[in-house]
Amino acid sequence: AIAHGTTATSKVTYDYSKFFTSKWHHGQPITMADVLYSIFQTFDMVYNEDKARIEFANSVTSKPLLDTIRGFRIIGENKLEVYVDYWHFLDDYIAEYASIPNLTTPWEIRSAMDKLVFQERRAAYSDTAAQRFTVPWLSLVMDNDVRLLRRELLKMAERNWIPADAFKLGNTLLVSEKDAQDRYKASLEWIKAYGMGIISNGPYKLVKFDPAAQFAELQAFRDPSYPFKPGDWFKGTSPVIRFGPIETSGAGIGYPIKIRVNATGPGELELRYILIDPVTGKKIASGKATKISEETYNIQIESTKTSSIGIGIYDLSLTASSNQVSTLAEKKITLEATKDGILSSGTTSIKSSSVVPKVTATPQPIPNPQNSRGCSGPSR
Repeated sequence: AIAHGTTATSKVTYDYSKFFTSKWHHGQPITMADVLYSIFQTFDMVYNEDKARIEFANSVTSKPLLDTIRGFRIIGENKLEVYVDYWHFLDDYIAEYASIPNLTTPWEIRSAMDKLVFQERRAAYSDTAAQRFTVPWLSLVMDNDVRLLRRELLKMAERNWIPADAFKLGNTLLVSEKDAQDRYKASLEWIKAYGMGIISNGPYKLVKFDPAAQFAELQAFRDPSYPFKPGDWFKGTSPVIRFGPIETSGAGIGYPIKIRVNATGPGELELRYILIDPVTGKKIASGKATKISEETYNIQIESTKTSSIGIGIYDLSLTASSNQVSTLAEKKITLEATKDGILSSGTTSIKSSSVVPKVTATPQPIPNPQNSRGCSGPSR
């Protein structure tokens, strides 16, 4: 119970509706009992002195965060409020900070693990506790640990065990004996089928793990209760910035270099350039292009900058950025200065009115990071 008058800096409301209409990989429905046991397990490991002494490392590292949690409240059938002394100007950060409940493992597996670690003292949650007490570091993919887990589940089923400390709200017990027996049966059948205790939720389930062969097998979980379908997380492709035609004119040693660049993209674009001697790595000129129309930009490198260049190859790198997308567009142009006084470009060739060394401009696209796509999924 929370003392009267207790206050908190922030309140986060989690809606588990999509979880509670779905199932664990062993076929049992996900319920509020799974949420509550994860909270109970986390807090009990820290504030139960006996458990904290056993899993000292976990307890010490978790306590600063848990000390800022002021309370929980169940709202209706699917929502949980978490009150926390934490604030950030981004709401997502507060929601992440307060995410003490998690739905990675069914409550009966968590309860069996707790019994092995804290009552039977035959396993440990951390490597430090495993070394201190000379017991295995509990892993639900290792055969010996899974056998221990199976025996504990059998004992829980025989005794009609229900962790009332975790599930009793007032005079109401969230889990009935039938609910508990259904869970124990499903978990035991899963262990028999796959030889592992890894039971979770989501679009894929782990069905085989061979550490010696460094092999793991995932199978698609296509239960009709799964709330998401292909395409639900696709938000469309990001708009990109593109370079169009590039024209050069009036370039040469001791003469200004004039370049006209076309670029398109979302939002307000900014185009910058840098001219480098690739032999010495020396920067000859750099700056920001001048916008002259919606899609056209001018670059002019003054003669005072080109007076020091000699005959040879020079690299002009262009970058275009936008105030609406986080990626850049890049392009490199190779300029070649020669002696015949004619100006030509890989894109557009224009004769200069003066006899100056020839400059050949050859656009060379640089791979855009926008084309390298990763994959991600929901965090919770």
